[in-house]
Amino acid sequence: MKTRLVALLASLVLVEALGLVAGALFFFAQIFVQPATSVVGAVVIFIVTAIIAACLVATGIFAFTARSWTRGAILTWQILQLAVATSFVQGLAPWPAIGAALIVLSLGCAALLFVPSVVRVTTKEHKTD
Repeated sequence: MKTRLVALLASLVLVEALGLVAGALFFFAQIFVQPATSVVGAVVIFIVTAIIAACLVATGIFAFTARSWTRGAILTWQILQLAVATSFVQGLAPWPAIGAALIVLSLGCAALLFVPSVVRVTTKEHKTD
């Protein structure tokens, strides 16, 4: 028995994953658009971002099936996303609207992880049909 909140959580994680895919594509495009001081460094940033995006997509998909391991992965991502969000708010080229959106999304997902019905459905003790 899955709750609507689990589906909401999984959907939000997939929205985050889509944002990360867009970020990876942005980094890929920058390899060709901007003169890079280090092409290898730019390629590495793209590859790392793409791998993280793929892992987040997988986490979002498995969150729909209420796998217990997704809770830890989602919480870890929310913490990392908060760090990134603060750099958007306070960084060298601040984008406060994006930073605020990431903060709200991250805190919302983290809060959903601790709702009792989500915890109950996503724990190992829960028996699936």
